[in-house]
Amino acid sequence: MKRLLLAAALAPLSFAAAAHAQTTISTATTAPLATSTGGDITITSAGSVVPATSATAGTVAVTLNSNNSVDNEGVITVTETTTGDGTNQGITNGPFANGSGRFGILVAPGGPFTGNITNGSGATITIIGENSAGIAVESGLNGSINDAGAIRVTGGNANTTDVTYGIVSATGAPISGSVSVSGAITATGANATGVALNGGVGGVNIDSGITVTGYRSTTAPTTAAGQALLSADQLLQGGPDLSIGGSVAGGVTVQAAVAASGNVTANAGGTLTETGSAPALLVGGAAPITIGAAANGYAVTIGGTINAAGTYRGFDGQGIQIGGVNGLPVTSGGTAAGGNFSTVTLTGGLDIGGSVEATAVASSAGGDGAVTGLEIGAGATVPRVTVSGSLIAIGSNGQAATDPPPGDVTAF
Repeated sequence: MKRLLLAAALAPLSFAAAAHAQTTISTATTAPLATSTGGDITITSAGSVVPATSATAGTVAVTLNSNNSVDNEGVITVTETTTGDGTNQGITNGPFANGSGRFGILVAPGGPFTGNITNGSGATITIIGENSAGIAVESGLNGSINDAGAIRVTGGNANTTDVTYGIVSATGAPISGSVSVSGAITATGANATGVALNGGVGGVNIDSGITVTGYRSTTAPTTAAGQALLSADQLLQGGPDLSIGGSVAGGVTVQAAVAASGNVTANAGGTLTETGSAPALLVGGAAPITIGAAANGYAVTIGGTINAAGTYRGFDGQGIQIGGVNGLPVTSGGTAAGGNFSTVTLTGGLDIGGSVEATAVASSAGGDGAVTGLEIGAGATVPRVTVSGSLIAIGSNGQAATDPPPGDVTAF
C-alpha cells in the first residue's frame, strides 16, 4: 500500500500522549482537532469540522494520536472546489482531485493507541484528494472502527499510482477489534478503494453498501462507436470494494438482508458493487494471511450481494479473488502490481449463501471482457466452498449476433 502520509505535516502529531478530558464539537469549526490536546473527541449531530484545505500539503480534520476515542455524529469534510475541468460527450473529464494527503480521521504514527473510532448513523465524512482517506490507520489501534454513517471519497487521476480509500489500515498497523460497516461507502477515481485492511484485524463485518468505480459515468454508451469517443480519463479503473491484505481473526462477513418481522427492522444487508475490472472482494498480501472462522464456522461468508461489472466494452468483471497474482496496477497488501501474493488460508472455507455475479462486454475486436465469478489462486488454501445462493458469470459480445465472442467466462 502506498504511504498516505506527509511526514512534515504530521511529525508534530506522531507521539504518544496521556489521556485528556473530552472535547465536544457542537457547532461548525474550521480548526483541525487532535486527541493529544483534546482527549476523547465527539462531534455532535449539530457539529462539523471543515478545515481549510491546502493545495500543497496534507490536511487532516481529526487526528487520533493518544489513548483516546473519536466519535463523529456530525460532518467531517476535507475537499476542494472542483474535481473535473471539462466535459466530453456530456460526461465530466479531467482530474478527480488536485491536492493530496487529505484525511477525515487519521490514526497517526507513534502508536499503538487505545481507543475506538465511530462514524455514527447520520454522520458524514467527505474527502476529495489523491492519496487520501475517510478513515486511515497508520499505526496500531487497540480498539474498533464502527462506520454507521456515510463515507464518500474521490481521488485517483489518470497515469498515477495514487490510491484514495474510504477506510484503510496500513501494513504493520493492526486493529485489535473489528471493522464494522453499516453505513454506505462510495469511492470514485482511478485505483479508489472502498475498504483496505492490510495490518490485521479482529473481524470484518459489512452490513451496508460499498460502491467503487473509476469511471466518470457508470452508464456505458450503447455502441462501440460511442465508447470510442470517450477520453482515457473517462475510462479509469477503480480498486476493490473490499481488500483484505492482512490476517483476520474472526472472519469476514458480508451480511445477508433481513426482512421486517415483528420488532425486527428490515435491513438490506451487505453489498459490494464494483463497476470496473478490479475484484469486488480481494484477499491477498505480501505476508501470509490467515482468516479465522466466524461464528458460523466459515472464514468468509457472503450472505449479501456482490455485483462486479466491467460495464464498458473490453473491460473484465471479477467478483472474488483469493490469493494468486496482484492484477491491480498498484501495490495491494504490500504486494507490487503483477507480483504473487503470499499464501492465504481460509480456515473453515468460503460460504456463499447470497449472490455473487460478475459480468462483462467484449469490445469490437472480441476475446476480451473476461468474466470470473470466483478465483482461488495459487497459494490459497480453501478447505471448502459452499454455494447455497448463486455464483454467476455472464459474458456478452455486444448487441449483434455477428459480434466476435467475449473472453473467458468462468463462474468458479
